[in-house]
Amino acid sequence: MIGLLAAASLAAAQPPAAPVLPANLPRKVIFARTMLDGWRVEALTDVDDVAGFPVIGSAFCELKRSGLMLTTWGETGLWVRFGDNSVDPELGFEARQIRRIAIDDAVWGYRDIDTRPGEHQFVNVAYRPWPPCYGCLTARSASVRMRLRAGDPWMSPNLFGNALLGARVLRIGFQHKDEHDNLVPPMLWAEVPLTALDRALAWCRAALASEAAHRFHGGFEEE
Repeated sequence: MIGLLAAASLAAAQPPAAPVLPANLPRKVIFARTMLDGWRVEALTDVDDVAGFPVIGSAFCELKRSGLMLTTWGETGLWVRFGDNSVDPELGFEARQIRRIAIDDAVWGYRDIDTRPGEHQFVNVAYRPWPPCYGCLTARSASVRMRLRAGDPWMSPNLFGNALLGARVLRIGFQHKDEHDNLVPPMLWAEVPLTALDRALAWCRAALASEAAHRFHGGFEEE
């Protein structure tokens, strides 16, 4: 009897078994989603790895409809991506073909500006030539910019995110490419309704403030 009691006491003193962790943690977890008047809205957490355990990198929300994706981190404004085709793969154009952005009656020029390779090198440093890379694709670095008038400085589209709030409609002007990959007239326009954007953002703020934003939805939930 004493032996059994001692064994039971020893077992009770042992620390709980560590959870079995998957080999690879997910990089991103969707913890809430909804559809609101044409907006596909998803609340997500970025997952960081600390000693094999998941921790929250950031929580954010993506709002998508044909031709447009907005990302918000709650009260920190909007990150804007025009020409997004994740909702509509048959959109008919990509970001590089966009030339104009019209929000209600205001029309901005839009450019996908390439970064020249030499812009990342010091002019007074003798660089060794890069080794040959057979079959490699040329890396492309580009910066998306908008401006209202010729001669104005080009600015990030993210600065125009607040202009979408309260606007009626967004129109995206684009051109098709010829056989040499050059953009050619005429200018075509795709219309993106902004109805219920305020409701979609309110849903995002509530989701990001909820308990679900702080729970891991990938196999580590408490029993």
